[in-house]
Amino acid sequence: MRIINVIGIKDGVVDTIDSFGVFDETKVQEVVDKAQALFIEKAREIGLEGEIDEENDPIFDDGYYGIMNVCVCLSWSDVEEVSDIIKGTFVSVWDGGEEVRTPAELNTKTGEVTTESVDVEGLDLDILDREYFETSDGDELEVCTDCHEYILKTVMKEGIGKTLNEVHVCSNPDCDNQ
Repeated sequence: MRIINVIGIKDGVVDTIDSFGVFDETKVQEVVDKAQALFIEKAREIGLEGEIDEENDPIFDDGYYGIMNVCVCLSWSDVEEVSDIIKGTFVSVWDGGEEVRTPAELNTKTGEVTTESVDVEGLDLDILDREYFETSDGDELEVCTDCHEYILKTVMKEGIGKTLNEVHVCSNPDCDNQ
């Protein structure tokens, strides 16, 4: 995503920042027009006079207008979009300490874990002890042992009287572990 910023500076210190995000590439010109209009408004507040050719005035090429210790600038920024999906490893731990590890992805918005299939032929796997999603940093996020597809989240539930208890429930609202 791209952002166009209108930055006001007084005495060498940023005084104001107004940002305009370009979320839809088909509306770039509309966003640029709004930012340029604000840029001109702020430039006029500090002393810009005369007519401005909005199509090809050098003030837009420079992206700067200033007098003495006050100025206004136009600045473009590129913002890297953060994905809701993180890569890691799905680990199931079985009785006797046997671990089965497979590449997986975690949707951080929903808590859903998706895995690739793994061949467990020939492994002696009887009782599942636990499952977790391991991030690339080594953090372990417990996976629900009811549905086996979502991580657990911590919530506060009413206890006896006026107390609250911290409990771990499945991120999937349709799972029985609520």
